[in-house]
Amino acid sequence: MRKAKVETSLPGMDNQTQPTQPQPQADRPVAQIQTTPPVQPIKKSNTLLILVVFVLTLIIIGLLGYILLTGQTEKLQTTTLPTPTELPMPTTNIIPSTSPVVSPSPAATVTLTVKPTIIPNPDGNTFTSNKMGVAFYYANKAPADSTGSVKVLESGSTVYVYISSGKPENGQFIERFDKSPTDTLAQAISKKFLAGISPADCYVKIDPKKPSPTITRATIGYPVPTGSTEPSFTFGEKCPEKYKESNGMAFFMEDSKSPDRFYWVSIGQYGIPAYNTKEEPMWQDTIVVF
Repeated sequence: MRKAKVETSLPGMDNQTQPTQPQPQADRPVAQIQTTPPVQPIKKSNTLLILVVFVLTLIIIGLLGYILLTGQTEKLQTTTLPTPTELPMPTTNIIPSTSPVVSPSPAATVTLTVKPTIIPNPDGNTFTSNKMGVAFYYANKAPADSTGSVKVLESGSTVYVYISSGKPENGQFIERFDKSPTDTLAQAISKKFLAGISPADCYVKIDPKKPSPTITRATIGYPVPTGSTEPSFTFGEKCPEKYKESNGMAFFMEDSKSPDRFYWVSIGQYGIPAYNTKEEPMWQDTIVVF
């Protein structure tokens, strides 16, 4: 037997799906846009008027302050200050001391360095300079091969010994230099003239011969190539020209009794005697340091 087919459709309705019809939409109300009136530009304030008012206000305040201050000053000036009360001087009872009287100690003995007495040259002239700290003899007349007389001129830290027919700076001279008393002559020369120069180029040579036990002489030497045919004084270009060894006599000297200084003596190639009637010694051999 066949089963009866059950109808799922409701009576009066079609089994096919009906399309949904769109519903008409109601008209939306349109918002009204209100127009903002244009902003009027703000008028600039009168700056000049404000400035004038401000200045007048300051002037008025200043006048008021001056009036008040003047009134206070007049009050102070008219006020009478009270007379200060005189205080009695305190009375001090002086009690004699019973301590023994101590006698002052005797003054310490001061040792003065006596300047050496330079005997006047019996056969010529004597030069003495406290500023230079030296004295020496020199002849009146020039050497036999010169004309004129011997003159001496002290200028600054230099004393020139020259012939009157020539210029002082072209003559012989002795020049003074100060140094530390603790420095040797070689150290003083190196500090003064050889600073920054290699010892291989310039160096101090101490003369082993001493004119006296307290006198030391030295020169500034330099290496000379072996076998060179050139004169030795043409070398030493890095050394100080005026104070290095040359073809004339010149030397540094120091007296150990005056260790605060040393001297440079430049003679050259001719000599000026110390005495009128003797060719020797020369004036530089009679130098005394004090």
